[in-house]
Amino acid sequence: MHHNYTGGTEDVLDVVLEATIRNSCIEDASNSLNLRKPKIVGKSGDEVESVPNGDTVLRRIKKVSTAEWMEKFLKCNHELLKAIKKVRVLTGIVWCALDITSWMYYGDTSISGVMGTQRQKGSTYAFKYMTVCVTAQREHVTVAGSYMNQLMNPQKLMKELILKSSKYITGKMGVLCDREFFTAGYIKALYESNVKFLMPARKNARIKKIIKKTKKYPRVVKYPMSQGKNKVEFWLFLVKNKKKKDKIHAF
Repeated sequence: MHHNYTGGTEDVLDVVLEATIRNSCIEDASNSLNLRKPKIVGKSGDEVESVPNGDTVLRRIKKVSTAEWMEKFLKCNHELLKAIKKVRVLTGIVWCALDITSWMYYGDTSISGVMGTQRQKGSTYAFKYMTVCVTAQREHVTVAGSYMNQLMNPQKLMKELILKSSKYITGKMGVLCDREFFTAGYIKALYESNVKFLMPARKNARIKKIIKKTKKYPRVVKYPMSQGKNKVEFWLFLVKNKKKKDKIHAF
């Protein structure tokens, strides 16, 4: 940095944190903080803004590699989770939401980590992250997470994140997933992880046929599924919607 730069690492982090809280860009966060904080006298004797501008923050961010960011994030999260485990907050049956989040991308698709996805907001490319979060308790905590890329095996990553999560949970772990995990590969990975799980089922032709033949609800049936080398069997739950009796939900 030049001799006249007055900001430090904490000032840069303040801007990043402000952007996170506001769900805005770095420049907007910097401008917002500078409007609220009084100006300071710089080394040259002139008044300067007390918070670094957006360009300065982005330059600093670009100097840190993805691997370094991940290492620092995991280290911070580990310290937080250690404290949570010590006071035994996550006890009993602890239900965690396992999810894949997509951040839509509009730039050069050859960039590392950019993956194809369903069209959203004018793009079919995104950065993807898999996370395990405690959501069904008073305390909402991200217990494990990872970026994704084309070279990763998503089922293997799921098992790694569940294993990581279980180290911080003193109770029995349960996993809530959405429909995108309704495949033989993911369900097999959940069984191999030895956790209770619940997810909505995709109403394929077979499930629609079972619903058509069902006279009494709720109904529980054994359901075999196979995709390639993956073969699993699980309980399929069919329940009626409490408000719309003609609507059937499958889990």
